[in-house]
Amino acid sequence: MSDHSRKKVEDLKKMLEGKKKDLGPGTMDQGPKTEDPESSSEETVSGDLTELQTKLESMEEEAKKNHEKLLRTLADFENYKKRVARETQDHAKYSHESLVKELLPVIDDFDRILEHLPAESSAGIQSLIEGVQLTHRHFMTVLKKLGLHPVETTGKKFDPHFHEALSQIASNDHEEGEIISCERKGYLLLDRLIRPALVVVAGPKGH
Repeated sequence: MSDHSRKKVEDLKKMLEGKKKDLGPGTMDQGPKTEDPESSSEETVSGDLTELQTKLESMEEEAKKNHEKLLRTLADFENYKKRVARETQDHAKYSHESLVKELLPVIDDFDRILEHLPAESSAGIQSLIEGVQLTHRHFMTVLKKLGLHPVETTGKKFDPHFHEALSQIASNDHEEGEIISCERKGYLLLDRLIRPALVVVAGPKGH
């Protein structure tokens, strides 16, 4: 109840008590016996008391509703503060998401280069290969610090939340639904999937 509403209710209560004192005990229960001026005055006062009582009850009901409305508003505000805090936290956690997504094709290019590097080469070429491998390791170390890590694939069960099936083939060497190979790596940023892994999945066993 607001201070203003509480004051108005208290004022009405005081006014009502004053009217009752003016009437004296039992006045509210006694009907008029004569039509003299004094009796008429008592009827007027009694009517005023009834009106004041009605107003008091109405104001108390209004104050109750306002109090309940205030409680709901406070609860809504607390929920709003929690939602804003959660959104702010998520924004801070995933602030690098757009940049990391842009770098995923660069990671793919590195992977393709490393897959096709010759196993044996001359001293000059070997130095170049080692330079590429070192650059790749440093690059992935920086991204790992930002929370990037690959989705697990080969040997795992297919999970539509993390994997995208490129094809399904029959295999006697794998359980149905097991991932046979990964054609393109998927990645998570902390606990959020930013790209699913493209995989080949084992179908029903062949006969």
